[in-house]
Amino acid sequence: MKLLFLFFALYSGLLLSGAETVLFDRPLKAGDRFDCMADSSQSQQYTFRMPGIDNPPVRLNTVRLRFAGLLTVEKVDAEGKALNIRLEIRSLRGSINGRNADCSAIEGKTVTGDLSRSPAVFHSPDGTLNREAVILLSALFRPVSTHSLAELTGRQRTLERIGETWSPDLRAFSESLRRRGIDLPPGAIKGTITYAGKETFRALECFAFRFFIQSKKTAGYDFRFSGQILFPVNPEAGPAVRVTRDATEVIDRLLSASDPVAAGSKLKLISTDRTDMMLFPVRFLKEEAPAPKKESFWDALLR
Repeated sequence: MKLLFLFFALYSGLLLSGAETVLFDRPLKAGDRFDCMADSSQSQQYTFRMPGIDNPPVRLNTVRLRFAGLLTVEKVDAEGKALNIRLEIRSLRGSINGRNADCSAIEGKTVTGDLSRSPAVFHSPDGTLNREAVILLSALFRPVSTHSLAELTGRQRTLERIGETWSPDLRAFSESLRRRGIDLPPGAIKGTITYAGKETFRALECFAFRFFIQSKKTAGYDFRFSGQILFPVNPEAGPAVRVTRDATEVIDRLLSASDPVAAGSKLKLISTDRTDMMLFPVRFLKEEAPAPKKESFWDALLR
């Protein structure tokens, strides 16, 4: 009897004191300002296999970066997605294909970004934006998507208990793949969204959600995504304040026989993206004690 009582006591601790509703559809507005920090590691590995060749050529492209600065939304579309942004850059460090990128000239400067174009276009009024900085910024700030997170989660949801899960709506995700020439219907993808409880992020109370999406066994294509998103409990505080993602995509294709040079050859592309991005609304920032100079901004934030 005592064991049964203990079970119910533990289980009841997972229940919310009252059902709460989270709003996922949170459009941006022109003038919104965020303290932005990001750490990202991305790669693309191409393998070209030709008949009769034992050691196929491999090409590896990598980008690693750390960013800190203020992000201001200058223009949005009808759905509240950012089309133009302004970045006041405090720090931009990284490497491209293993070589350190020199972005020191734009630290302390302002850069604008046009996310309505693909790839996104960045510009600095004084011409200090070099090619390496553009590559790093383009890896972090992507062109505006035709789809939104709310299409995956639903516009809002009533949360009954910590640990509850539901299946995402994968139709928009499937459509985004179709636009890239990958035919993967929603039934060939599986996923879950889990409510992980509340967390305090920089003194702002947030709902925490874990995401997992994976393609089912499909010839020539494999995809796996996991991540966590923190949404402020107060919808007036704006969109997600922290998004972490870990994604791997594998495309393995037999090239067209109509090309006599490539006939019978296979192209395999493995893409990875591990990113931790924080967008904290400036109006909620509190004065913080300066970190010791020997620490990087990332170490100071996570210590």
